[in-house]
Amino acid sequence: MRKVGFVLLIVVLITILYGLNTGSLKIAPFDVIKTLLGQGTDIREMILFDYRLPRICITVLAGFGLGVAGAIFQGITRNPLADPGVLGIHAGAGVGLMIYMTYFTSLNTLPALTIPLFTFAGGIIAATLIMLFAYEKGKGLLPNRLLLVGIAIAAGFNAVTLYLSLQLAMSIGTRVNDERIKLLGLAVALSCASVAMTGGIGFIGLVAPHIARRLVGPAHEYLLPISGLVGVVILVLSDTIARSIFEPSAIPAGVIVSAIGAPYFLYLLFKAKKY
Repeated sequence: MRKVGFVLLIVVLITILYGLNTGSLKIAPFDVIKTLLGQGTDIREMILFDYRLPRICITVLAGFGLGVAGAIFQGITRNPLADPGVLGIHAGAGVGLMIYMTYFTSLNTLPALTIPLFTFAGGIIAATLIMLFAYEKGKGLLPNRLLLVGIAIAAGFNAVTLYLSLQLAMSIGTRVNDERIKLLGLAVALSCASVAMTGGIGFIGLVAPHIARRLVGPAHEYLLPISGLVGVVILVLSDTIARSIFEPSAIPAGVIVSAIGAPYFLYLLFKAKKY
């Protein structure tokens, strides 16, 4: 696991360095390092510290959060197709974000730093509904039911989001259940924080744990951090490609992630049907 983690950290650093170099104005990797050490020109410092570095930092945090959240959800539901987006957490967080944008758009009303609170509240509501419907007395949370209920909850929250968008245009029992609830809360928090920073980017929570599982096996003490690092690599690379492929314009990183993740999701779906 240490070797895999070390290699992934190197890949992450290289990916970040490549991302800092990529854009309408190219900056050589050596010049990027010099600028980060305080020896760059004023223009390079402005480009890196005011534009590229903040975006990449947010991308790194979101990628790590989505990767870990996806691994937790797949572990809790025991379903390889589980993902924060599929389970409805992204939809709940999205509703919270839309409520903020609809009713609290003025920064004089509430500071922008309160956005994660709205997304977290939406995610918590979605998770609570999912747990209520997936819980059965005497048996606790039923993993298989979590996924089905999550899809239904996601559809409902997506309808609320659509409605708000149009308005804008105009535990109980065993320790196992206790741990599941704690992990579910952690996964919800990570997913909602990622949505607050980058919007609803799907499939990272699906793909990253699968890649990590192939690298270090199913033990979650290794799977969670490696899933996070894989998520970082996927999202930073996707963001870099999104910024560079259509220069000087840029497309959302989620488009690149979906282009990769959607075929993989179909592959997993057909693979599951065989068994």
